[in-house]
Amino acid sequence: MKKIITMLIAVLITFTTRAMAVPVVLDFNSATEATSVIGFTEDGFILGPGSYGGGSTNFANESADADMEISIYDEAMGIEALDSSTFDLVSIDFSGAAYGFSISYKTASNPSWQETGPYGDVGPYFTWGTYNISLTDITALSIGMYGGYIDNIILDNQEESSSPVPEPSTLLLLGSGLAGIGWWRRRRNIV
Repeated sequence: MKKIITMLIAVLITFTTRAMAVPVVLDFNSATEATSVIGFTEDGFILGPGSYGGGSTNFANESADADMEISIYDEAMGIEALDSSTFDLVSIDFSGAAYGFSISYKTASNPSWQETGPYGDVGPYFTWGTYNISLTDITALSIGMYGGYIDNIILDNQEESSSPVPEPSTLLLLGSGLAGIGWWRRRRNIV
């Protein structure tokens, strides 16, 4: 009896389990140098114009290695999921920059641009490296700066790894299993 109940619970948990977040590293290495970032897609995300413009945003290989960077000059670069799902910003890795950077974003609960930042040493030449930033439930992201290079961006994509089981079917399956166990036990006690 315990085996049957354990098996039913295991089946129920298996069919209703969802993955929370899948880390995605946008490294831009498949991009072509000196081309615009507008329309570039990678790992389910698309780059486009940000919350403000006026300058330039292109791919560059500033460090002369195999890694492609994004060169931003007096501009903001936008990021959205191709399937319009929400995502979380985890970190941004800068390989060179002047002044600081700011982030504007939209969330599912607030579709207006919200700004956070500035980050880094807001003055000539802020510290390069990785900035861990925790923004959740983002539908659109805009990274702006006066001049610099982004090496990669780490996001958590909130896609589901398995399709959810509809609630009525789950309850019907659980109820049928419990009714069967009850009927089997009652029949066993009578004999």
